[in-house]
Amino acid sequence: MHIRILFLTVVGTGAMLLSCGKSAPTGESEPTYTFADFVHFDITERILVRCLPPRSLETSEMVLTWEQSLGEPFIDINGNGVYDQYIDSFIMCACSLNHDLNHNGRHDGPDDPWDPGIPFDDINGNGTFQPKGAYPNYYQPGLPFCDFNRNGVYDSVLEYAHCMVKSHKKTDTLGNAVYRYRHQSSQFVFVSDSGIVYSLPDWGYPVGDYVRDLIMADLVVTDTGLVFRHDFLIHVLDTGIISVVQKEEVILIPDPQAIIGPCEPHYVPLVFEKDVLLNQSLDIWGIHYDGLLLVRFVFPPGTSPDTSPAYHYEFYFSTTEGLVALLYQSYDRTGYYCFGERLPWGVPLLMTR
Repeated sequence: MHIRILFLTVVGTGAMLLSCGKSAPTGESEPTYTFADFVHFDITERILVRCLPPRSLETSEMVLTWEQSLGEPFIDINGNGVYDQYIDSFIMCACSLNHDLNHNGRHDGPDDPWDPGIPFDDINGNGTFQPKGAYPNYYQPGLPFCDFNRNGVYDSVLEYAHCMVKSHKKTDTLGNAVYRYRHQSSQFVFVSDSGIVYSLPDWGYPVGDYVRDLIMADLVVTDTGLVFRHDFLIHVLDTGIISVVQKEEVILIPDPQAIIGPCEPHYVPLVFEKDVLLNQSLDIWGIHYDGLLLVRFVFPPGTSPDTSPAYHYEFYFSTTEGLVALLYQSYDRTGYYCFGERLPWGVPLLMTR
């Protein structure tokens, strides 16, 4: 078994998963909030999610390890920047005007195999051409990389993995608005000193079941509150004015062992503890939040549908961004998701060096 230690601080009222007490100042009236002030979702932005990598797998920042051939020179007669045979001029001679640098009798463009002597975009300035897929395929000084943690240096090991998600809205059969986070292809862009635009369309997300769990989770907004569907558990939030509560609740869920047929479905009670806390603070992977709404659910051992030990779920909402963090702990894993970086739709992630 691999144990990963995460430095994460939660400051707030009440004591449960990863939390410690903080009482509100006496003699001051607390502002009044509704759940709608915190529970909202923006479907126009992408979110770069930070999350724990699966098990003991280490993750690193992405690196651009290849360079672009510039192709052989030519005289651009029609001025479109692309060599057009029978239109543009390509000189082949044993003189200083020669364009056929590899002497193969034809023009070689940027997408043709590179030969020594053909100019290329020397990104790291080492004078050696690096084609796609060639060794070395790891970070070297001067190469562009995705500075995920914004510390200005390349990190070969990160304490968290990444995935890009976007909130999508749909309507279920009961007319409820359903918001689901789905994986999005990312676009990482670097513009070299030569003006060449490099694009890394995506990368293999080394986050396994954690991302699948997140993407499969439905956040459902109804007239009676927010419903979270995950692992066949249904959690219901209150609506209207937020009041700080710590109480036990019971909901009914379909019995998975019941016989499917025309008869009425059989429901079994599911007992859980629910905390609703205001003015919470959270520090997670270098991101600090204040004034959060925390909704925490704790399912005692044996009460979840698969009879596993206790489950803990913590949802953190801000008035400006909606859901900013999801923490959970189950019998075989601990999950941390930080929805800390919002990106406008269509805006790429810029690489640096």
